[in-house]
Amino acid sequence: MDTSGWERCALPGLGVSFRYPAVTPSGAPVELDAVRIHFQSRGTNEVYAEVSQHSGVSAADFFERERDFAVERLGATVEPLEPTTFAGRPAWRYAFAFDGKRREFVLVEDGDRLYRVVHDPTSELSRAVAESVRFP
Repeated sequence: MDTSGWERCALPGLGVSFRYPAVTPSGAPVELDAVRIHFQSRGTNEVYAEVSQHSGVSAADFFERERDFAVERLGATVEPLEPTTFAGRPAWRYAFAFDGKRREFVLVEDGDRLYRVVHDPTSELSRAVAESVRFP
């Protein structure tokens, strides 16, 4: 199969790259829905952070979906979505708490992409990981 015209996706932090067609032979667009990097110190609460990219969803819609999941599946208490800035960009912030844990979320809209940054605000290392995030 000739893959020379395919899109390339590289995740250097994972040492992975792959190619995929932008459009199928029947004309259906192929979209990369989400890319997620997850950091966690095993057995401790010293580091927890996630960075993910999502396509075709607004911050408000993403928040609604995440809030419902957090409440229904985790029994979490969820704070409202609020405007903020992150890495010099307009963004949205919310947080939730469950089982003695806390997670803070920042959503940054960039065209059709939505970046989601999660960290444990009670952990200095986790905050430092989140604060190091830069966008293209």
